[in-house]
Amino acid sequence: MLLKSLGLGALPENSLLLVEEDLGGTKSLFLQRLVLDSLKKGQKALYISTRCPAEEILEEIGAGSIAGEEMQVTVHGDLGNRESLVEICKSLSAQGDAGPVNICVVDTFSLLFMEEDLHCLINDLKMLLKTSRKCNITFYLASDMGVLQEREEHILRSMVDGVIQFRTEYPAGKVNRFINIPKMRGVSPTERLIPYKIKEGTIAPDTRERVG
Repeated sequence: MLLKSLGLGALPENSLLLVEEDLGGTKSLFLQRLVLDSLKKGQKALYISTRCPAEEILEEIGAGSIAGEEMQVTVHGDLGNRESLVEICKSLSAQGDAGPVNICVVDTFSLLFMEEDLHCLINDLKMLLKTSRKCNITFYLASDMGVLQEREEHILRSMVDGVIQFRTEYPAGKVNRFINIPKMRGVSPTERLIPYKIKEGTIAPDTRERVG
């Protein structure tokens, strides 16, 4: 499984988690692999995309590769505004703790709030937090660093239960990629950055020795 391969423990369930990246599509790849792992365990997933049609997301997830299993993933593609996200969330909440889905990804969450007032962001985060507890759903919100104003980013990080950051450095013409987890509910902050690499369409540990 992806988390174990990267040396990460289990992420808290029934939580609101932020997955950030300074540049690139690693966060989406990470979330798609998490969804695939969830499906392989027989769980139900909801993937909401603001950037792609549903058919493309299904192909990227590779859910059809689960042999002999009924595909338990629903995809909403090309979501264009936060009002649509609110309606989806209300629909989930109306089902209570019956377990409509186990995991819900919003990729990319930050794009929905580029032109929205701050109170909309705060109210929607409160709604997502309430829904996660009421319906036993873990929400993953993908965000591009620098898209929102600095104050909005700080509020976003402060209100969620956990933050996973994908960072990239370019020392001496090289590319070094790291995972940083500055905050996670019920878990002590990690004392080190976790190096990773992109290999064969997935995220893998990077065991190269780094100097300097």
